[in-house]
Order: sequence, then structure tokens, then C-alpha cells
Amino acid sequence: LDVKPEAAMLLFGNSRNGEAVKVLESLRQYASTSPAQGMWWKSEVLNNSFADMLITASSAAEAFHAIEPSAPATDMIRQWLIIQKQTTDWGTAPIASRVAASVLATTDKWISKAGDVRISLDGKEIAGSTASADNYTGELRADLSGLTGTPRLTVSRSSATPAWGSVTRRAVRPMSEVEAAGCDAVSITKRIYRSEGTGWVAADTLAAGDRVRVELTIKATRTIDYVAITDDRAACLEPVEQTPGYVFAEGIAFYRENRDAATNLFIDRMPAGTYRISYDMWVNNAGRFTSGIATLQSQYAPEMTAHSGASPLTVR
Repeated sequence: LDVKPEAAMLLFGNSRNGEAVKVLESLRQYASTSPAQGMWWKSEVLNNSFADMLITASSAAEAFHAIEPSAPATDMIRQWLIIQKQTTDWGTAPIASRVAASVLATTDKWISKAGDVRISLDGKEIAGSTASADNYTGELRADLSGLTGTPRLTVSRSSATPAWGSVTRRAVRPMSEVEAAGCDAVSITKRIYRSEGTGWVAADTLAAGDRVRVELTIKATRTIDYVAITDDRAACLEPVEQTPGYVFAEGIAFYRENRDAATNLFIDRMPAGTYRISYDMWVNNAGRFTSGIATLQSQYAPEMTAHSGASPLTVR
């Protein structure tokens, strides 16, 4: 499959247009598509790595652009390529150059200026909008603490070029009132189990001296590189494993370190899928506590974030 784009271009260059179109149709049949992600070819179809997925998509974009200039597939493939850059490392310079070259060679609309952005709440423009945004990140911050009710947020642009963005909200509230939240790309939940006999049982009532297991369940709909997880710890818990180090579990590798009030996990690459990461704690004192929340965030794309909810813990 990964040689089909080159085969189509070779046939087209030798005036065998009919055969070239048939090769493109074969590429369509093997492709995965979605309105949000575009068009791509999965690694299990290619039987190769993520880097090969990028190269195949780049070659396919050039083939569709040359042979069927009006085909929607070209835009869809570029869409997938650019979205991958949002959360993943493109690897070596040759691969990144290859992908960038395919985008440049197949469009001029996508590389034009993004244009001005206007952001308003209930028809009232947030002061400055684009003019107040950070020059490097495009980030715009506004204090909305005086708002009441549920205002309507409107974002408008002066250009038709493709773009993406996000809206994030920061607020302060008691830990016990925090509910789980995520985004389309990722979610995380947290559960605490108590050791009982040879197994583990879910429990919110514990006793001093119990050994408990914290289990984080992560669901990712896309590959995300450089993921950081901060798992806030209840004051009654102490890690069984005190020293930091690399851990291999659930088919991924991550670095785990313990801080006074939290356990941090750093994942280099997290392919799409479901992961259950766990580690053990000792219960060291009695009282009423809150479990703390686990927060996950992509360091490439901070808008790709999620956190678990908090739950009460009673230690007898």
C-alpha cells in the first residue's frame, strides 16, 4: 500500500491516466476518514510505523493533487497531516521536511495568512481580541469572573484558510466539588482499591496501615506525544515505591516521580487506546480526606487536557 502513491504518479507521468485513477481508487478504499481528522492510512494497514504513515499520507496528497486536482481527498489528507503535528513529534528532519514539502506543493490557500479573529460573549467583543493575543502562541487571556448565567461565546474569522483553536477556562473551587472533565482527544478517571486477601476491592473507607492501589484509566482517541500527568494525593497516603524511575506498563513507557503532594508521570508517546496505570500506597493516618484529582495534559498542545473527579476518603 505504501508504494501505491508513487505507482500512481509513475503511471500518470507515462500518460496511463486510467490506471493511475484506479490506483487512487484503491487508496481510497484502504483509507480511514472522519470529518474531524481527515483522511489517513492506519499503521496496521501499512504494517509499518507512525513515520511511515506520515510519508504515505504525504505521497498520497501529491498523487491526488496531480492526478485529480479537484478531489476532496487532497484537503482531507493535508488536514490529517497538520492535525498530527498538533500533538505528535514528526521525528527526524527528513520526515518533517517531506511532510512540509507535500503541503507546500499541493496548495497555496493553506499557507496564506490566517486573518483576524474576533471573540465575543453575548455580542460584546472581548477587549483587543487578536490584537491582545500573544505574538508566538496566539493565546488570549480575559478575566470573566463577573459573568453570570451561561453566556454565548462567538468566534469569527476574516479568512477562509484552515485553522484550529481552543477555549479553556480556569476557576478555583474546593477539591471535593471537582467533577471529571475531558476533551474529544483524551479522558482520565481515577479509582482507589484496597488490598484484601489476594486481590483488590474498590473502597472509600480505609484503615490506617492498609495498602491501597491507585488506578488511572486513560482513554485517548489519537496519538499524543509528551504527555504529563499530575496525580494529586490525599494527605493520608504515602507511596510504596519512593524512588523515581522508568516504568513499562500497558505497552507504553513512562517516567514516574513522587512529590510531597502528588505523583507525576511523564509519557513520551501515547498511541490511541485505553491504558490502566496503577501504583500502590500506604494509608498512614486516620481522618476524613479527599482523594485528589489526576490531571493529564499534552505538552505539545495544552488544549488537549483532562482531569478526573475527586472523591471523599474516610480512614478509621
